[in-house]
Amino acid sequence: MKKRSNFLIIAMVMLGLTTMLSSCGQAEKKSAIDRIKESGELIVATSGHQFPFSFKDKDGVLKGVDIEFANVLAKDMGVKVKFVEKDLSTIISYVASDKADIAMSSLTVTEERSKQVLFSDPYFVTGKGVLSKIKEVQEAVEGGGNGDKYKVAVVENSSSVDYAKKHYPKAHLLLTKNINESREALYTGKVDGLLADYEICETLSFDKRNNGEYNFKRIGDAADKEYISVAIAPSDSLLLKEINTLIHKLKKGKVEQMIDEKWMLYLN
Repeated sequence: MKKRSNFLIIAMVMLGLTTMLSSCGQAEKKSAIDRIKESGELIVATSGHQFPFSFKDKDGVLKGVDIEFANVLAKDMGVKVKFVEKDLSTIISYVASDKADIAMSSLTVTEERSKQVLFSDPYFVTGKGVLSKIKEVQEAVEGGGNGDKYKVAVVENSSSVDYAKKHYPKAHLLLTKNINESREALYTGKVDGLLADYEICETLSFDKRNNGEYNFKRIGDAADKEYISVAIAPSDSLLLKEINTLIHKLKKGKVEQMIDEKWMLYLN
C-alpha cells in the first residue's frame, strides 16, 4: 500500500507540473493589442493602388481613406503606424498568418475572405459602377444584352471580378493588377469601360485626366450593396472589438465626411 501511495503522489505532482507549465505557456501568449502596444506600432497591410482608399501621391507617400483611418486608429491606441504594401491577391493571407495586425485596402467582405480572417463592422457601404464615354457600354453591361461587343477593365482578385462574371457573363474582361492599371487601360483605349466600386468610378469621373470625357453610372440595385471593412487575424477578437468601437465613434463624429473632402484633393 505504501508503494502504491507513493506512486499516486508522484503522479499527482507530475500532473500538477504539467498543468502549471501549460498555464504558463498560455500566459506567455500575448493578445494582438498587447503585442501592438508593447512594440509601439500597428502593422497595416495595404495595396497602395486602390484610389481613393489607398494610393500614393506624386511624392510616393501613401494617402487615402484607409490610410487616414489607420492613422486615427493608431493614435487612438497610442502607437505609430507601419504600412506594408501587399497585392490584393496576397493581402488576406498575409493578415491571416499574423504578418500584419490588420489589412485596409478597400476590402469588401466576401464569403471566401471570411473563411480566413475576421472582418470589422463596415466603415463604408458600396456597390458597383461603370466608367465609360460610350453610353451603350454602360447600358449593355448593366443589362447584359450586347456585353460581348465590349471590353471592360476590372481589378483581379477583387469583388468586381465575381460581380462581372455573375451579372455580365457576355462582357470581355481585362484583368488588371490595380485600379491605376484599369484607369490607364480606359484612358488609352484598351477597354471600353471600367467596372469597380461606385465610389472609385464616381471619383474618377472628376479626375483631371478624365476632363469630363468618361461618365460614371451606378449599376445594380439595393441588394447589390457591398461592405468595406478592416480585415483582422481570426485569433484577434479583442482587437476586432476595439476597432469596431472606433468605427462607431468615427461615424458619430462625421469623420467620414472630412476624409471624403480630403481625398478629393488628390485627383490627378
